[in-house]
Formats: sequence, C-alpha cells, structure tokens
Amino acid sequence: MKKNLFITMAVMLSVTACEPQDKEQQQQQQQQKFEAVAAGENLFIQYCSACHVRKGRGNYLKNIPVDLLARRSEAELMTWIRGSDKHREMPNFTQLSDEKRQQLSMYLLSQTGN
Repeated sequence: MKKNLFITMAVMLSVTACEPQDKEQQQQQQQQKFEAVAAGENLFIQYCSACHVRKGRGNYLKNIPVDLLARRSEAELMTWIRGSDKHREMPNFTQLSDEKRQQLSMYLLSQTGN
C-alpha cells in the first residue's frame, strides 16, 4: 500500500514538475504561430491583395472561396502558392522561400475559421 502511494506521489510530482514547462512551451508555440500568421498576412498584402481583394462581409477574398482553403492542407497550399506550369492564371511564386510560403499558407488557413 505504501509502495503504491509512493509511486503515485512520484508520478504526480513528475507531472506537476512538467506542467509549467509544457504550458510555457505551448505559449511559446502559440506565439510562434501568431508571428508566422502575422508575417503571412504581410506577405498576402504584398503579393496577393492586388488580385485577391476583400469584397465585404459575404464575399471572402476575390477568387478564393473559403471552402477551397478549408479542403487544403498547409503543404498543399504551399505547393499551390509556389505554382507550376500546369495550372492557373495566378503567377508562380517560386521566388518565395519555403518559410515564406508556409507563413502565407498559415495565414490563409487562419482565415477559414478552423
């Protein structure tokens, strides 16, 4: 009985000791995500807003339906942004680094409400 109590207390102490670090880690990850989304918004303004303007409350972004974004993963959006010779009227953004394409993708996904 005492052995079980000792084990339970040891587990509780180890979990309790980890909680602040986990919470701090989560806050740090949230902050990094927030910064990446903000950077993505700036990239959107710089590279995309001339063609994909906000048209008001009921109309999301011109030529980008919300459901299209919601069906795509971050990786798929990064590929779409980079572009290829196969599709679309939209220019290819091969000059953007992977980090910038990821930030832009994160911003677009943040706009879906998911």
